[in-house]
Amino acid sequence: MTRKTIIIIILAAVYAACVLLDAWDVAPNFKKLLEWISLPCFIFLLYSWLRWLRYRKKSSGDARPVSSLRKIHAAALNGLARVFGVMAIIVGVVFTFWGLSLVLDSKATIGVNGVPTSDPWIKASVLVVGVVVAALGVLMLMARPYEPRK
Repeated sequence: MTRKTIIIIILAAVYAACVLLDAWDVAPNFKKLLEWISLPCFIFLLYSWLRWLRYRKKSSGDARPVSSLRKIHAAALNGLARVFGVMAIIVGVVFTFWGLSLVLDSKATIGVNGVPTSDPWIKASVLVVGVVVAALGVLMLMARPYEPRK
């Protein structure tokens, strides 16, 4: 991955984290700061995506060009896959840390159908789900981009 791609992925992760924290009201004291951080990240991501659409390398070797609608579809699919990957990593990390805190604290409880329980298998399932979702996000970011056939 190039340095520009890594910067875009990091900014997408920061933007997704700010949006999630803002949506869940996790940090009400930092609401203004989250808005100030998320807006430039969103503008940069939108700018880089539009620039990538405009200045993408032309495929060589085949006389038949790919239609612009298929190119837009491929770009949208690749962009959404990357955003899903970043958000899956964020959610997976949060669930992993939550599961670790539940498993390591023997007195911690988790609500199951409205009833608090301290069953270690239920607490471990939160940890397992977090690891699986984070791994899925990493795999989505490592996947090669979809390119339409000619």
